[in-house]
Amino acid sequence: MPTFIVTAKLPEKALAGYLMKPEDRSGPLGDLVAAAGGVLKSLYYTTGDSDFLMVIEAEGPEVIARALLVAGGAGMITDANTRRAWTGEEFAEIVDQAAAMTGSYSEPGT
Repeated sequence: MPTFIVTAKLPEKALAGYLMKPEDRSGPLGDLVAAAGGVLKSLYYTTGDSDFLMVIEAEGPEVIARALLVAGGAGMITDANTRRAWTGEEFAEIVDQAAAMTGSYSEPGT
């Protein structure tokens, strides 16, 4: 199953909820992702451009979109970003296929 990396920020509403009831949110987030059709593999809280990062396995980005719409609609996340991730083995296969295509592209102006 494809792997996706999702980052997002926690708005004031979510931070206030964490302060009122500190808890590990991997269970509820895992349930949300499962209801959307995916599997939450890991959840990390981060510094920098985002407040948390999730590694999710899902058949496609529409699974991620469903979960993010629910969480965002509840006011619990903002600025979500989703990226497709590949293992080294998967990427090597993509590169192998691309290498076989070398020469099939003509540059503009040639």
